[in-house]
Amino acid sequence: MSTDYPEAVIGAGSVLDEVSAVAAVRAGARFLVAPNLNVSVIRAEHRYGAAVLPGAGTVSEVVQALEAGADAVKVFPAPTPRWVRDVLAVLPHAPLVPTGGVEPADVPAWLEAGAVACGVGSALGRTPVDEVKALLRS
Repeated sequence: MSTDYPEAVIGAGSVLDEVSAVAAVRAGARFLVAPNLNVSVIRAEHRYGAAVLPGAGTVSEVVQALEAGADAVKVFPAPTPRWVRDVLAVLPHAPLVPTGGVEPADVPAWLEAGAVACGVGSALGRTPVDEVKALLRS
């Protein structure tokens, strides 16, 4: 895909280990997302120049991910916008990306809470295209 669409920023998801991380970058991924925190994945991707968004479910994991060099932290599964707001009250520098259970219509609430982005996976496929287009225009 990265060969056919060189202008696109292609990423890989659910990267669990260093071997998979390196394979994804060699296949053209420019960023990786993981449901878990694996420091070896962060180190490997930075060695190859890719961005890494490891998963975290607790404040302790968010801090560990940032200390390990995460470019942003995938909050997974996404709790509530209030959780993001509360975490950012004590970690205002944390680039949080809620993912898992985020519906397209809920994205504005997450962003208002301070998330830098949202991951919308399977819910995107269940949302009518016209609704997604309307959300993008707003």
